[in-house]
Amino acid sequence: MKNQKSDRELIEELLAEVKDLREENRILRKENKVLRKRIADLEERLNTNSRNSSKSPSQDPSRKRAGKRAPSERSQGAQEGHEGYTRSLVPPEEVTEFRDIHPLECPHCGGVDFILAPLCIEERQVTELPEIQPYVIQFNIHTQRCAGCQNAVKGDTPKEAESAFGPRLKGFISLLSGELGLTKRKVVSLVGYLNVQISVGSVCNIHHLAGKILEGPYEAIRQHTFGQVALHADETSWYRKGKRQWLWIITGAESGFFKIDPSRSSEAFQRIVKGGSQKAPLTVDRYPAYNSYEGPRQHCWSHLDRDFEKIAERDLVSVYSQGSIVFGLTFTMRELNQQTT
Repeated sequence: MKNQKSDRELIEELLAEVKDLREENRILRKENKVLRKRIADLEERLNTNSRNSSKSPSQDPSRKRAGKRAPSERSQGAQEGHEGYTRSLVPPEEVTEFRDIHPLECPHCGGVDFILAPLCIEERQVTELPEIQPYVIQFNIHTQRCAGCQNAVKGDTPKEAESAFGPRLKGFISLLSGELGLTKRKVVSLVGYLNVQISVGSVCNIHHLAGKILEGPYEAIRQHTFGQVALHADETSWYRKGKRQWLWIITGAESGFFKIDPSRSSEAFQRIVKGGSQKAPLTVDRYPAYNSYEGPRQHCWSHLDRDFEKIAERDLVSVYSQGSIVFGLTFTMRELNQQTT
């Protein structure tokens, strides 16, 4: 006959089992808390868009893509009530060439003799590009023998003869790349249509020279920008020769300037503002690099508004499970008040 367990032994087993279950329950509750937080974070990332974060509208998952446009109900051509546009004739003093066209044969009788005085004259003007021929200056620099000492002396090279390209052509090439954004090879191709032979290397040299010439105006614009009553700053990625760098911008109501730097650090920001007055209030996002600014800082309200929007979209369980949100929000508002007072 098997020995039956005493009541005391049964109670001890049950207590041990309850202890194990409680420990298992504690572990499961802890894991559940971690998983719920992870799910909330993933759902928040899934629902992140340009309205509640710093993402651009083009990255919104629900953004409507441009599809095929529905056909317009309007008829082709000018619409009713449309005010027409007519090119006006340029004044005679601006006309390059005049050509008089006379009738050659009468379509009614075949006559070829006409009365000299015209009944009327129809004026038609055609605007055309001139046949472009580069304006080439050849400098013949002579070397001559001195009549006194019989030594050979070469004439001084004029400054305008130091380069193979003149200032107007250099300015035009700089405009093609800087303002119109053409690549160096496209610049070579376009200038070739003007009957000017130039290499990619020469285009690079002209760009380098233009940069040197513009250092003075650039610095003047930079100093003028720092002198304005309020400033804004931001940075974005910028690729040079396939390597990512950073384009920094400081703007005011009247002017702004850009600067490319390999880094996005506080040291890089100080290189941007070095020598400038750091007294005007600077509106920035909360990127830490701007904390080194000596003057007052204002956090961008749009960023804060999107943060508040994201918090408002969280469910209560997520908010309660992340108790640091209230502290973080309080700290943010407290810091913001300190920056704006």
